[in-house]
Amino acid sequence: MSYKITRLGDEKEFQTEGYKFIEFDDEGEAKGYVDSPKIGASLIIPPYNMFYTWMTSAITEVIDEHSFLTKNSNYKIEEL
Repeated sequence: MSYKITRLGDEKEFQTEGYKFIEFDDEGEAKGYVDSPKIGASLIIPPYNMFYTWMTSAITEVIDEHSFLTKNSNYKIEEL
């Protein structure tokens, strides 16, 4: 399945075959993935390793399953 992730405001778009949300511990170390947006997590697109393509800053507000805010931006996820 393909997705379009849009950063609202400047309309920057990323097309990807998948995405995940990564959680961090209190020391900023990755502790695992979650399936949906969660406050404090970041969205990451493949590959899912230290050479990732792109990752958002931490989520500060979840609007719904496909929209969320970070400290820096607003995002929308659409299925293509």
